[in-house]
Amino acid sequence: MAAELRKAIQRHGLDVDALAGFIDAHRGDLHSEPIADAAALAARCDDTFGALFAAAALIVGGRPAPDALVTCAGRATGFVDLICDLPRRAARRQAA
Repeated sequence: MAAELRKAIQRHGLDVDALAGFIDAHRGDLHSEPIADAAALAARCDDTFGALFAAAALIVGGRPAPDALVTCAGRATGFVDLICDLPRRAARRQAA
């Protein structure tokens, strides 16, 4: 799997730092850490779903997407994901 990821990074010019940030941003999920505030939620959305949209633009479109588009799409998807995940977070006593 790592070899295929390396190939995709090279073939499409993916941002390794953004992919590492994506992984790091999910650390709170593993440790049931609550999201501290709105700024932390926005940053988490940027680092997770925003990074995925940016990578998808490079893979599918062959060029970077505008930053504003990546930010809006990432945050909208992240907010919806959080809303859908609220029952699980409540069961784990993990604040949104």
